[in-house]
Amino acid sequence: MRLLKGLLLLAAILITVLLVNTLRVGKLPSNATASASPNSKAINTERANQHLSQALKFRTVSTQTVADFDPSPFTAFNHWLTQAFPLVNQQTQRQVINQYSLLYTLPGSNTNLAPVLFAAHTDVVPALEGPNSGWLKPAFSGEIADGYIWGRGAVDDKGSVIGLLEATEQLLANGFQPSRTLLFAFGHDEEIGGYAGAAKIAEHLKKQGIHAEFMLDEGGVITQHVVAGIEPPVANINPIEKGYATFTFNTADTGGHSSVPPADTAVARLARALVRVNEQRLPADIVSPVDQMLKQLAPAMPFGQRLVVANLWLFKPILLKAFEAKNVTSALTRTTVAPTVFHAGDKENVLPRTASAKINFRLLPGETLESLEQHLVKTIDDPQVTLSLGPFQSNPSALSSLDNRAWDLLTNTTAQHFPDTIIAPSLTVGATDARHYAEVSGDQYRFLPVILTPEDITGFHGKNERISLDNWHRSIRWYMDFISAAAEQ
Repeated sequence: MRLLKGLLLLAAILITVLLVNTLRVGKLPSNATASASPNSKAINTERANQHLSQALKFRTVSTQTVADFDPSPFTAFNHWLTQAFPLVNQQTQRQVINQYSLLYTLPGSNTNLAPVLFAAHTDVVPALEGPNSGWLKPAFSGEIADGYIWGRGAVDDKGSVIGLLEATEQLLANGFQPSRTLLFAFGHDEEIGGYAGAAKIAEHLKKQGIHAEFMLDEGGVITQHVVAGIEPPVANINPIEKGYATFTFNTADTGGHSSVPPADTAVARLARALVRVNEQRLPADIVSPVDQMLKQLAPAMPFGQRLVVANLWLFKPILLKAFEAKNVTSALTRTTVAPTVFHAGDKENVLPRTASAKINFRLLPGETLESLEQHLVKTIDDPQVTLSLGPFQSNPSALSSLDNRAWDLLTNTTAQHFPDTIIAPSLTVGATDARHYAEVSGDQYRFLPVILTPEDITGFHGKNERISLDNWHRSIRWYMDFISAAAEQ
């Protein structure tokens, strides 16, 4: 009886602690009183629409193979920019870096102030074309229809390039004179690593002794109806991104006729290794700033979810399990494993002498390229399978501050233009050009001021990439206000 009473008392204490922690979750901050500044409303929407539409017609496609690269669309696009944005072209110093990338410098009146760097990229991934492509509008048409501007690059990432230039052009027309120098860096090969574009721009800035106060790149967006249980839109401004690695797995054999195969073959050995890596993954975890994101979202969650988030000390394994149920949320909590390429043999009755495969990994903060390779070697446990790391590689980035001028500018501007939105830091699961600027910039942030639904998100590297006209116009207004505020002393 005494034992039962003790257990009941412990249960009561536990329930009390859980409820108290849950009730301590604050209310959502209200952005409803915020309003956009007057000059942010003055944009020429028709001109902005036509500019993005035209930009999407240039087939600035990145290719993994150098021989397949067509430079002419990049050259034509860069020339078109000088005509489309005459004030930007006249009042900035425009430099072409490594033939196809661009660096615009808008001088500030106070050279003692550190500049602010804006990054975006002009290249896009390939797109299927033709009647069976699945595209509702041709991928490189830039068609304006049904309330959208359609085409590859509308969101990733010509929307950023043209949005920044459109905003700056309008500001200059309004007599804008920045106190801080503003840098606009547009790489031409982000989709294949950024080593010929952003890396070269960063190298140039470093040689000039330039170090930015902070930088803004793509990588975070505003999502709606993506986070389960959350009704308001969620603006993820990302102060960190995952690492990137592609390992090639190789094995060799003697080959021979398929009628007399040995007990083990190159294909079987490689397949076994891939299965082990796929099944024995690195452990999941809730890292910073994903933990901060959960705290920001908690007030908008249903009671059950709020109870879990408010008591991670107890429910963390349950939450991680829930995250595993969706690819999008799973990517926030673990190093992902994506087998993408497999090569072996070319004739059905001949045993291949070699077999190789590629697995792409996105490293969770806390892991490194070195620790990942050690894990793979241990997991494969087969000296006949060798590993080689591809040139497109990076460790997770450093975590930028959430308590400085840059973060305040980002959150305040977003609150003004998206008053019903929950603003929270998160983790960029893809690779951006930002990582190349680590030595020439202070804090790095990744955010594109557009609201995307689950359907919109499938357009990234998929079919029917598009941006709504409302999104497009609001993003330009956001850029105008943010650029103005960032340029102040």
